[in-house]
Amino acid sequence: MVYGRGKAVDGEPELMRMLEVSLDFKPDALRRIARFVNQMADEIEAAQMRTDHRHLSEIDRAWARDFPDFDMIVLHS
Repeated sequence: MVYGRGKAVDGEPELMRMLEVSLDFKPDALRRIARFVNQMADEIEAAQMRTDHRHLSEIDRAWARDFPDFDMIVLHS
């Protein structure tokens, strides 16, 4: 499943199940996203993920500076 949030006008945006997502990034940013997703898959597979979710901006500290309006989160349940 893929979930997302839109930009809220008043308050916190509601979590929505996404049927389709579009990634509009240059190749370098797409590779950063891919590294994050691969790292999360490795951690989940090795039972090393100690939390129920991880943010791309936690792993790639420059991400929040480079893309302040977007973060990717991998859930682990």
